[in-house]
Amino acid sequence: MRFFIITVLFFVVHSTFSQKRFALSKEKMHLFDRPINLKGVIDNRKDRSGIGWVYTGIKNKKTSAQFVSPLEEEISYFLKNNLVLDQDAPALYIYIKVLSISEKIHFSDEKGYAYLAVEFVLERDSILYSALKTFKKVQSSGFDVTYTHTDNLAQAFRLCFNELAKIDLTDLSQFQSFSKAEMSAQEELDLVRLGYKIFNEKLQGGLYQNFQELINNRPGITEGYYLDKREQKSKLWIGTHRFTPRFTSDHSKIKNIWGFAYRESVYIYHQSTFFPLVFSDEGIYFHGYGKVSAESRTEVAGTGAVIGGLVGGFIGGIFVGSIASAIKTKNKKLKVKYYVDPYTGRIGPSSEILSNSREDTGKTASIVIYRKYKREKKEALSLRVNDSTLGSFVPNSMVRLTYTYPFDPLEICAGKNDCIRVFPSISEVKYLEFSWEKKAKAPRIVSVNNQVGEYYSKVAKRQQEQRVEDKKQGK
Repeated sequence: MRFFIITVLFFVVHSTFSQKRFALSKEKMHLFDRPINLKGVIDNRKDRSGIGWVYTGIKNKKTSAQFVSPLEEEISYFLKNNLVLDQDAPALYIYIKVLSISEKIHFSDEKGYAYLAVEFVLERDSILYSALKTFKKVQSSGFDVTYTHTDNLAQAFRLCFNELAKIDLTDLSQFQSFSKAEMSAQEELDLVRLGYKIFNEKLQGGLYQNFQELINNRPGITEGYYLDKREQKSKLWIGTHRFTPRFTSDHSKIKNIWGFAYRESVYIYHQSTFFPLVFSDEGIYFHGYGKVSAESRTEVAGTGAVIGGLVGGFIGGIFVGSIASAIKTKNKKLKVKYYVDPYTGRIGPSSEILSNSREDTGKTASIVIYRKYKREKKEALSLRVNDSTLGSFVPNSMVRLTYTYPFDPLEICAGKNDCIRVFPSISEVKYLEFSWEKKAKAPRIVSVNNQVGEYYSKVAKRQQEQRVEDKKQGK
């Protein structure tokens, strides 16, 4: 018996500490001077299994990282605690494209990294307007950086809102507009509809210091430089040129340039060379140098993996060893097609880095809503899903809603005021807990993590099926 108890305790403790949980909602930080009407936070990441990884314990065990609450809920609490909210202000949705944390251990200290890519979307009269897409990286260092990650993420949000502060949110004519259906289909990479200024305005000449300057058509350096242009002599590259940006004052090389606009073309810096980008319905790509394996002439260094990081300083933060060495390789006898993620600037050697949502057409996604039994009022309740009423929910009830791609965001409401916005996902089932506890004044609905949702929805389903069976038998 003692051995059994010890074994159970070990399992519980091990399961508890196999993940490191973070509470971003507790961070306090001034984010934005103007009031906004925060309509919702949408988790639009491709990988929703966690928020990255950290090292824990004396042995620096690599551990997956999660928020204490589901991501949309955690970020919503954080934003509501740090923004000035006003229902008469511009209605704003925040789409989370990338959110991750990681660590790197050095001989004398550690470094912590937070990566955040968001899209700010305005809404007026049921029309959506893409106001800004931006990516930020925040870094911390110290003896133990695990406890700096929530501050890093908060700082990243502050930097994103700093970019938003430069924009007049009342002038909607400057933004690309979408219907809600079009917004859900953005990941199909129809570039005309992405809402980036670079696709919808005349190209502004200049040097880009980061990916955001490119997509917003706002080069950070527009004067005081020139391009030193020389012909390439390698066989595969005849007819192309090597460019080196230089200061006009002393002819010295300008460093840390992401790319530049030249004669109606955009060039990206990769492998110590600038290559022209191609913008098409297929995606954003360029042909660059590459080292490929004997087995496959499309996989860099034979890995089949993304060899770049987030362009503009991310390289080296995650990828090491053979992949990093492949990045530095300049094999001019090979020409490899690289794609650029239009949300983050991330570079990859295959179209796998891009959304596969064209292939998702016809696939389904599920949202499970359940109501527990414990501490619940006995009254049957109804839910509103967009403009439809869904009922009746007695304690220990559940329903699975299934939607076919492409999806629209859903607004699910418990009562008049408590609403949650949900974006269906092919990659995972989303769980919502609907409740009206005995001591509560009104019903509420919240998003819960998959482990909790799967357990309680199964309990509710069993009880629901038992009620149906009992009714058939006249009990």
